[in-house]
Amino acid sequence: KGSIHPTNAVVAQGGAQDDGSSRRPTTGGINWDYVFPSDGGDNFFTNSNPDTRWALSTYNLGLVRFKEPNGTQCNVFESIPDRSGVPFIAPVRACPKNDDVVLAGTDNIWKTTQMFSATCNPQGTPPSPQWTKVCSGDADGGEYGAGVEAVAFAPGVSTCNTFAFGSDDGDLRITTNGGGSTCTNLDPNNQVRDANVTGVALHPCFGESPSLATNTETIFITIGWPGGPHVYRTTDALSGRNWSDVTPTDGGGVPFDVFYQSVLVDPLIPNHVYVGTELGAWRSTDSAGTWQRIAFSDGLPYVPIADWQLNGKTDRLTAFTHGRSAYQATLNRCVGDCNGDGAVTVAELITMTNIKLGNKALCMCAIGDANRDGVITSDEQAQAQNNANNSCPA
Repeated sequence: KGSIHPTNAVVAQGGAQDDGSSRRPTTGGINWDYVFPSDGGDNFFTNSNPDTRWALSTYNLGLVRFKEPNGTQCNVFESIPDRSGVPFIAPVRACPKNDDVVLAGTDNIWKTTQMFSATCNPQGTPPSPQWTKVCSGDADGGEYGAGVEAVAFAPGVSTCNTFAFGSDDGDLRITTNGGGSTCTNLDPNNQVRDANVTGVALHPCFGESPSLATNTETIFITIGWPGGPHVYRTTDALSGRNWSDVTPTDGGGVPFDVFYQSVLVDPLIPNHVYVGTELGAWRSTDSAGTWQRIAFSDGLPYVPIADWQLNGKTDRLTAFTHGRSAYQATLNRCVGDCNGDGAVTVAELITMTNIKLGNKALCMCAIGDANRDGVITSDEQAQAQNNANNSCPA
């Protein structure tokens, strides 16, 4: 697993199992600094304080918090009440809106709201931060097979109360109230294969009012084991909870049948979706209606793509592989091209105007916010109008 610095396009870190955890320094290049021993697992930078607050993990959810100014290390996993059933490489996710809210997976889902604010107590004293098991009152009693493998927050929900997760044996759950005692079964009709859920991604508009945005209930998941559908999409995750098979196919229409390991929805152009497989990556520009394989000639080898990260401020897409380090591309963006089809239309200009007036959510055309400050200005409208008149840059 890997993570990228939210504002510095160069810095990244990754867990490499037996080879520990390493970080790419601010000087760039291909030489990474070895920063932590043991089996390197999931990790993250915080969004608001990435230079002073970050976390790494080792096998069996050995989660370690780092907090500057002194780089103080705190073994925050010691305060998780029960780590039985934990996957060897367990998922850890920080809320993009609040550094203190973090989710971690064992055969349960655990949540803390004190990740960096809590004091790091020495061993032998009451542990800190405190963790709470969520969803413990649902039909499974909060325990999910061989372990929770994938976790994702709704990226635009400021309360951090909306998140979804999937387990090794196909359990899928979602909550919009922070977990509480019960979470909602995302697949009550068993439309998704009972196989390991390796990736979960929520649409950037998920949780917005339907009057302000569309695709407010869209989720993508990936399935690891071969022998059936591998990519599923729901557009009614909170209401009908119906799923469609949207697995990439080869030139003859046959599903590309290997392990699928990761999924990413572009936070600025949500029509663009990426999936990582055991043999390279695929990209869709129409919300998984059709797919194009990312060719070896594009610079990304046909190796397992274990994790994706996309920096919305620097437009760097990073693929973390199993066995071949990490690869990065700078995406070509066009202000006002809301659906990412390479052209700015009158309808998209109107959408930007409605966002500026407060009649639409920013997620409807986040690419219209050229400086990524959360608002659309008259200058950005002018940039979009120029792109509509003269076409997007090649």
